[in-house]
Order: sequence, then structure tokens, then C-alpha cells
Amino acid sequence: MTVRSRPLLLGLLATLLVVIAIASLFYRPDSIKQYLIQQVELQLGRKIEVGEARLRLFPRVRLTLSDVIIRDLDPSWNFFSAKQVDLVIRSTPLWQFKVVVKRLTLDQPRMELRRDAAGHWNFLNTAESGGGGGGEAGGSGGTGEGGNPLGLLLLIQQTTLTGGELSVVDEFRPDGSRSFRMTMLDAAIATGLKDILADVRLAATIPAEHGVTSLSLNGKLTRPEPPAQPLIGEPGHPPAVQFQGRAEALNVDIRRAADFFAPRPIPERLHGATNLRGTISITPGVGGYDLVLSDMTAGMGQLSLRGQASLSGIMTAQPTFSLTFSSAPVGLDELLDWFPIHWVNPQLAAIVEDREVGGLIEVVSATLTGTVKPELRASLTGELRLQRGHALVGSGRTQVENLSGTVIVESDRIKVTNVAGRYGPLRMNGGKGTVSFLTPGPWLDLEVTGEMAASDLAVTLGNAVTSASLSKSFRDLRKVQGNSVVTFRMAGPLNDFGALKFLGGEVLAQDLGFHSPLAPEPILGVNGRITFAPKSVVFDGISGRLGEGRFELQGTIDTEAAAVFKGFTVRASANVAQVMKWFPTAALSKTVLHGAVGATVSLSGPMDTPLIKAEVELKDAALNFSHTMQKAVGTPASLKFEATLPRSRLIAFDRFELHLPPIQITGRGTVRLGPKFAVDASLASNQVSLASLPKGMSLGSVEAGTLEVSLDVKGKGTDWKVWQITGWVALTDGRVTAQDLEGPLSGVYVRLHLIRNGAEIKRLAFKIKDSDVSLSGSIRNWDKTPIISVKGTSSQLDIDLLI
Repeated sequence: MTVRSRPLLLGLLATLLVVIAIASLFYRPDSIKQYLIQQVELQLGRKIEVGEARLRLFPRVRLTLSDVIIRDLDPSWNFFSAKQVDLVIRSTPLWQFKVVVKRLTLDQPRMELRRDAAGHWNFLNTAESGGGGGGEAGGSGGTGEGGNPLGLLLLIQQTTLTGGELSVVDEFRPDGSRSFRMTMLDAAIATGLKDILADVRLAATIPAEHGVTSLSLNGKLTRPEPPAQPLIGEPGHPPAVQFQGRAEALNVDIRRAADFFAPRPIPERLHGATNLRGTISITPGVGGYDLVLSDMTAGMGQLSLRGQASLSGIMTAQPTFSLTFSSAPVGLDELLDWFPIHWVNPQLAAIVEDREVGGLIEVVSATLTGTVKPELRASLTGELRLQRGHALVGSGRTQVENLSGTVIVESDRIKVTNVAGRYGPLRMNGGKGTVSFLTPGPWLDLEVTGEMAASDLAVTLGNAVTSASLSKSFRDLRKVQGNSVVTFRMAGPLNDFGALKFLGGEVLAQDLGFHSPLAPEPILGVNGRITFAPKSVVFDGISGRLGEGRFELQGTIDTEAAAVFKGFTVRASANVAQVMKWFPTAALSKTVLHGAVGATVSLSGPMDTPLIKAEVELKDAALNFSHTMQKAVGTPASLKFEATLPRSRLIAFDRFELHLPPIQITGRGTVRLGPKFAVDASLASNQVSLASLPKGMSLGSVEAGTLEVSLDVKGKGTDWKVWQITGWVALTDGRVTAQDLEGPLSGVYVRLHLIRNGAEIKRLAFKIKDSDVSLSGSIRNWDKTPIISVKGTSSQLDIDLLI
């Protein structure tokens, strides 16, 4: 035998052995079929029931099974069934008695994926059931897919499903079992491609409320790099895989999808269908798998969304979901149909319904996160824009119209900025607000700015301020006109508008006008700023007109208890004639006082009975006490006083000062205003040098000397001539010139005690040339028929000088 013929002989011998082996197999076909089925059972770790099995060896080894049933780990349940299963088996591994499937075709398969009440999925074998002959059969080949019916598909070069049906049942959820079913399932899985585990293509339908939902999925299975932890973190489970591809779901029944994935109960208003498209990624997570749908587009009625959705912890006890999206403007009612606010905050949902909140919402960017557990609420965060909004606000359910603004939603609060719209009489053009989700209920903090007619402002402030007297002052205003820019701040429980409190605000008056019982004439042209705080009202730069007069005021009214003036100052100027109109019972004749006066008045103490400190400037006024006692316009003069104004109109002057340089008169007393005018006062002057009196002011023939006056005045009515005047008049070193005398009186000394309608002359002394005279006595009834009684002495007297 030559060297070349030896290999040929060995080849013929091997061929003969194969033919003999095959012949022996043909001789026992039932045995080989049973062997192949046993090998598949070992790889699956499950019992297989077959109605009919057919084996063909040429041109390739093919095993066709009819009416196939694969039992669940719990044999009382069917995990898989198919009308026909066709397996093309590689022949070479059969020499080693190993079954390796090259192609798998499933006709009308039915599969049920079930998670039981303990949280176990039926397609994941336990360590005990996952052992056995998986490695012996060559199916796993060290890949670790053995024992997982779905994982075994990755060991087959080509898998095809037609006309299938898939049911998913979840009994693990605490709020009840739920399920969904895919029909008309067609799929193709190809392995052995470069750099990937498998190429997957799938199409199916799901029964929907109206028609069916169509699904399509195309993508690739790969191994994660670096290798991820096992599927659910337990030994014995197959290594993790990841999927990347495109997904499309058309006419998805929103309510059925929410019933499977979301916590129950599902809101009644949640209905409708959506079309969903995007790039899908399924990767191993910290626990289970994470699904991400990116570049997502979804159309739901008039709502069109773009963004990203994710589901983390698939196949774990507590999966979480997240949806990040944006949308064009859509009605709030429709938006809430797709994203029920009950999932975020039930109290807020009740308020939206009760207060008839509505409008157009543009979702700039929002993220909805949550878990499938019903006791854990979903969280919505993001930025929204509101247009053409409306709601009923306040205990009176006032309509807010054409509302717009930017809404920032956070996990525990909602912030609103750039608020605009109309709230009753308020035309809002700016503002901000915050709704905080507290344990007792949602809490509102609101600040709005806008324009308001002055008449509406008076009503609003009359109802808002806490001080009774200040509130009455606003309510008593009549014929209110003008405009204002206002800022209001409020806070309180959102579910009880009756408890909503006015915290303050700001009013910028713009040419306001009104009638007030506190003012004798209409107040017009009011401008300035009024700031309201919980315990005070601050007036800043307020100016206006009272009749023809002008005024400015500034200061604070404390409203914590009774209204109290603090640092409150009024500056005013007016014509004397107009001032006399304001106080008709105390009016003076034009011949007595005319011109212009200015005043600075400080108020302090209770608003009902304030302490008044005033300084009246009389420089531009003319005073005419008599034809010899006059103050011309331009001559400095002022009046200062401190007084308390009680409710009875009885003004108590604690101090009264009239400065008419060099004259200074001080005093104190009371004045009753009104029809029953009355005065009770004490006056005293300084020592006045008559020689230094200003031009136009004199005491007639008394040209020089030092004058002092101290008087007590009591009277009723405005005719001062009938008043009772008592007191003292003193003149020292006086000089008197009279036409009827041959010379002036010098060294005049007078001490006169005024008593009611008369006087006591304590002493009257003077010199005329070389003569001197000293008198004493009394004068009675000088307002009617004077009765004079005097006695005199002289050391030297020329009587002719006096006659």
C-alpha cells in the first residue's frame, strides 16, 4: 500500500461508518426524534408536549413539530404553544450527540410572559431548573443563554415568527393584576452578524378602544461594554444584553397603556389615542433593564409632543418612569386628558376643577417622573407658558381673564412669573406667584402689578386694609377719578380663598381726584406712592391740590391695632380767602387777613385724636389789626402751635406761638370748631421794643417803650368784641406823642389789669417836660358807657400842659 492510497482508504472507511450510523438511525426514527426533543427540553429546562413530530435527514436535518406546548415552571400554566415549530439542525454536532439549531420557524406561536405575586418572571429559570443538559446539548456553548427560553433564541442563526400572539401578565403590582396582549405578531431574529448579537425586526398589533394599535420595532442586540452585571443581579441568570433601534406605535390606547404602566386608579378623563415614534434603547441598569425612547415624537389629538421617555428598573419590584417633552400651545383641558394632574397632586386637581382653570398651555420643557407604586406620587417639573388663561379667584369667585405668564413647575411648588391679564378691575401687566405643596394643603404666595381705575382702587383698599378707621376713610371717598399703578401681595391656603390674606402692596397714584368728608373741598391731581404692609401704610411723595391750594404729604400710618400716625408730615400752601372758606366759623375779615399762607403740619398719635404740630408761614400774608397795627406782605411772620384734635372738634392747644419780629406771643388753650365756635386761651408776649416794630406796624401815638401783655381770653361765637378778656398789660419807659399835647409823654409806665369788661389801673406814670404824673384807679363798662375812677399824684405839675 502506497502512502497516497492510505488517506483515501481512511476516508472511504469513515464514509462507510457514517453510512452505517445513518442507516442505524433510519432503522430507529422514533428514537432519534425522542432524543432531539429531550435535548431541547434540557436546554429550555421545561417540559415539551408535541402532538406530532416529523424528522427529515436530507437534504438537511429538519425536525417539524406540530401542536407544540411548552409548560411553565408551574406546569399548570402554558408558557408557549405553537401550531407548528420547524427546526433546522446542524448535522455535524450530531456526531457528538449535540443538538444545535440553525434556523427556527414558529407558526402561530402563543406565549405568555407572567410575573407572579412573588415578583418572579416565568421566562427566567431558577438555578435548579436552569441546570441540566443545557451545556451537554451544545446549545449554550458557554454563552450562558441556556435555561432561558428567550435567551436561547440568540443561539439560533435565524428565527422567524408568523401570526403569533404575546400576552404579558403582571400579578406583582399591589394595586391589582394587569395585562396586555399583542396579536398578529411577526418577527425575524438573525444572529452571527459582525459586532452584534442579533438583528431584530418585529411587527404586531394590540386591540385598542377604537381599532387596533400597530407596533413595529427594528434594531440590534449587542453586549454592553464593559460587561454589565447580571440581568437582575442574581447568580445563575444569563449575561445582560442591550438593544438599539427604532420603534413606532400608532393609535396607542392611552387609557389601556396607563392602566398597565401607571398606578391605579386611572382618572376617568384619561381617554384617547396617540401615535408614538422614536429611537429606542434598552440597556442593563442598576437593577433590571432601563428603556429609553429618544428623539420621540407623539401626536395626541391637538397635542404634539417631542422629547424623551424612559422606564428604569424593568423586571424589578419598583420600576420608575420619566418623560421629558415639549409641545406647541394646547388647551389645558386637553393637556390634562393626557397628563392627569391627579398623579401629581390631588388637591391641585380639585382646585383646577372647582376654580374652572383653563387656557392654552405651551410646554417649553417638562419632565414627568414617577413609579408604578400608587402610594408614591408622580413628580412634574419644567417650564410652561400660559396664554388666554382664565380662572375664578377669591371668595367672591372673581373671574381672571386673558391670563398669561411663565409657569415653572418644581417637585414641591409651582412658580409663576411675568403674569399678565385682567383680574376684576385690575389690568395685570406683571407679577409673580408661588404655590407650595404643604402637608395641610397647597399654599399661595402672590404678587401682581397692574393698572386700576381710582374708583375701583378705593373699593379694593376699603375692603383690604385691616384698620377700621383707615378702611372707613377709603370707603367714604366719593366721585373718585383717575388711574393708578398697583402692586398687591397676598398669601393663604389655595383651597380656602376665604382665608387668603392681603399682605400689602403699593399704589402709584396718577392724577387722582376725589371728595372726602375729611376735606372741605375736592382733592384733585393727586400723585405719589402709597405702600401697604401688614402693619402699616407708608405715604411717599404724595402731592395734590385742595381747591386752589396745594399740598404734599409723607409719612406712615401704623395699622397694627388702631391707626396711629408716625412721622407723618403735611406741607400745604393756599390763599387766605380759601382757608377762611375751610373754617367759616373762625373766618376773619379780608381787611384783617389776606394774601397767601404756607404750613408744615406733623401728625402723631392715634388717627382719630392726633397730636398736631404745625408751623404756618405768614410772610406772604397781610395782617390788619387796626389802622395803626398792620403787617405788610413780605414782613416775616409765622405761627407755631401744638394741638390735640379729639373727636369732639375741641382742639386743645398745648402750645401756641406767634412770631412777628420783634413780637413773640405764646399761649395755650382750647378752641371748639363748628357752628358753636368757642375759645378759651391764655396768651403772653415777650418784652417788645416798640421802637423796633417793622414798617407799617405801630401802637398809634405810642412811639417807644417796652411792652408786655399777658391775657386770658374766653368767648363764644366769632365776634371777639364780646369775648371776656382778662390779664395784664405793661408798658415801661414808653414815649407817647399826641397832637393835643404841647409835648410828648416820656418815661411812661403802665400797669393795667384787665378784668372782664373793665380794667384796674394799678399805676400810670409819665413825664411831660418838667412835670410828672402818677395815676391809679379803674375803668368799668368800657364796651358800653365807660365809668372812670382815678386818683393821681405829682411832685411838679404844669396843668396847662395837659389841658
